[in-house]
Amino acid sequence: MAYTTVTRTGLGGNLGKSLGSALFGIILFLGSFALLWFNEGRAVRRAQDLEEGASTAISVDASALEAANEGKLIHTSGRATTDEQLQDDAFGVSAQVLKLKRKVEMYQWKERSEKKTRKRVGGGSETTTSYSYHEVWAEERINSSAFENPGYDNPMLPISSQTQVAETVELGAFTLSSGLVGSINAWSKLPPPVEAGALPAAIADRARSTTDGWFVGDPQNPMIGDLRIGFEVVEPTDVSVLAQQVGNHLSPYKTSSGGTLEELKLGTLSLEAMVQILQDENTMLTWLLRFGGFLMMAIGLAMLFSPLVALGDIIPFVGSLVGAGVMLFAGVVSIGLSLLTISAAWIFYRPLVGIPLALVAVAGLVFVVRKGGQARAAKAAQG
Repeated sequence: MAYTTVTRTGLGGNLGKSLGSALFGIILFLGSFALLWFNEGRAVRRAQDLEEGASTAISVDASALEAANEGKLIHTSGRATTDEQLQDDAFGVSAQVLKLKRKVEMYQWKERSEKKTRKRVGGGSETTTSYSYHEVWAEERINSSAFENPGYDNPMLPISSQTQVAETVELGAFTLSSGLVGSINAWSKLPPPVEAGALPAAIADRARSTTDGWFVGDPQNPMIGDLRIGFEVVEPTDVSVLAQQVGNHLSPYKTSSGGTLEELKLGTLSLEAMVQILQDENTMLTWLLRFGGFLMMAIGLAMLFSPLVALGDIIPFVGSLVGAGVMLFAGVVSIGLSLLTISAAWIFYRPLVGIPLALVAVAGLVFVVRKGGQARAAKAAQG
């Protein structure tokens, strides 16, 4: 059942909010330059590290440990295994695996909200917020005390999820670092044991065994607070590693630029294939952060003009026109400034690429300024 609230704000209140938005916009606007600059430096350093790895790494047989490779960057492939038996005593589950996870989900309430704002003549506004409540399965308890409608309560979890990781994971003659083990995430479901041990007292009286684990409550008619409990494992699996040989350990390798190489990918991959995957990941991350920096800049710049939009809202359709114009202006200017920032970073890190990019960005800004001037001149001539 939906729960609705209506909030009315006058011109003064909206102006106050717009000033707060403008201040936050300044932070976003300035932060976008830092993000874009940092990202370009990060991308270049990562590319240099991978180039160094591709040219200096030695591919070796994981089954043989050669003292001559001590301290060197090596690439090797094989099966990651362990002699350890991981176990969850509370449920009588055990397996000789790399990782063992108990996954506990609770059936609980989740709040969703939808806002609709209507502008009023004179600069005021009316905001209608509708809250709805839905049952969902979630590992973490949703804090129901923060719900707008206090009639929906989520109980505390009587038992929680947990993950165990084998302390020693080997790849042939080598032992993987904790960082490398952390990258092995080929999870699969583990069927529950035929005969479980004594279950935790908090759930023993209501728990029942299922094909996937245990269910606390009625599986056919779940109620708020019911639990479903299952287990997942990372079994011994084939991996490829790029890291430094230190004794019989595979550890982070320090590159000449100050970065590190400690990479693991699932499957049996050649050095060339592994480096290509890492380079593709670096490219993808670089473009995602570039887009994120552009969005930060555009949103921040638009928020700087929030007071102007708020004043325009004295006549609602005027405010809408001003808002649309501000968004268009912010988008166009942010494209140019983002390109300038990226090119400046490339001039600093890689001049041969950065200088042409800067020329393109400057040309784009000049084009926008000239078009704006021509439009104003034409309007003045018509007047």
